Amino acid sequence: MMRPSPIIRSAVVSDAPDIAKVHVLAWQSAYRGIMPDEFLDSLSVEQKTANWQRILSIDQGRYDVLVQDDSLAGFMVSGPARDPDLQSQSPVELVALYIAPEHWRKGFGAAFVERLIEASKNDGATQLVLWTATGNIRAIKFYERFGFVADSTERIVSRHCNAPLSEARYRLNL
Repeated sequence: MMRPSPIIRSAVVSDAPDIAKVHVLAWQSAYRGIMPDEFLDSLSVEQKTANWQRILSIDQGRYDVLVQDDSLAGFMVSGPARDPDLQSQSPVELVALYIAPEHWRKGFGAAFVERLIEASKNDGATQLVLWTATGNIRAIKFYERFGFVADSTERIVSRHCNAPLSEARYRLNL
C-alpha cells in the first residue's frame, strides 16, 4: 500500500504546538556541535509554542506546514528579504525551513523549496535568498543542490543562542 503524498498548506494558530515540537527537535539535531549544548538542551516546546502562537496570530509573512499521515512533519517561513542591501531587488527570503528529524531525507524539504521557487516565480520574484549557519554542512549541501550559491556576505549573530554564530547568505536566481 502506498503512503499518501504529503500535504503542504498554510499554517494556522492551532499548528503552533506541532510547529514548536518540530522546531525544537530539528534544532537539537541539526545544530548539535554548532550551537552550545546547554542552549540546545534548554529549548522548550512550551516556550516555542507560545512564540509560534503569537507569530501566527500576527500573520505577516508566509508560513507553510507539511503534513504526512495526519502529522505535522515540517514547516517553512518565507517573506520579503529583510537585508537592507537587497531592498531594491525585492527578493524573497527563505527565513526558516525545518523538518522533524525522523522525516529527514524523505524529500519533504525539497517539496518545500520547490513550492517556494514556483510561488516566487509566479509572484514575479527574480531571486531567493537565505541565511544559514556556516557550520551547517547538511543544510548548505541541501540548498546548493537547488542552485543556491554563497554570495560572500557573512554575519555573526547571537540572537539564537547567546553565543556568536557565523551565518552566510545564499542566493538563487529564478
